[in-house]
Amino acid sequence: MKTLITLGIFLMLCAIPVHGQNLVAGSDTARSVVHVALGRFKTSLPTWSVVILDEAQWKQWGKTPHSIAAFSVIPGRVTFIRQGYILTHTPDQVVNVLAHEAGHLECNCESEERADELMVQLIDSHL
Repeated sequence: MKTLITLGIFLMLCAIPVHGQNLVAGSDTARSVVHVALGRFKTSLPTWSVVILDEAQWKQWGKTPHSIAAFSVIPGRVTFIRQGYILTHTPDQVVNVLAHEAGHLECNCESEERADELMVQLIDSHL
């Protein structure tokens, strides 16, 4: 557990600004896809960090490789997304996952239905 907390703190401290959000780690390709995805948002979420985790880091967080695409830590306003998901799915799918996770942060809740409602409001589907 201490290792997970240390990894989380390290990743958050290394975050770099991206369109009002923060982005850290991940391959150049994965970061590029996330940059494009964040550009589809109608508004920026200034206190939101997006952390791309490779498969080994994903497992350190106690997640199985293909269990979910992303998860958020609501109090810390951090979304962790699996690099393998980014590299094997379309940009639209990545946008939807990130918008869904941002919905959790915006409603400050774990409700999947509410996150989906906010997801539709957060992204510009006309781009």
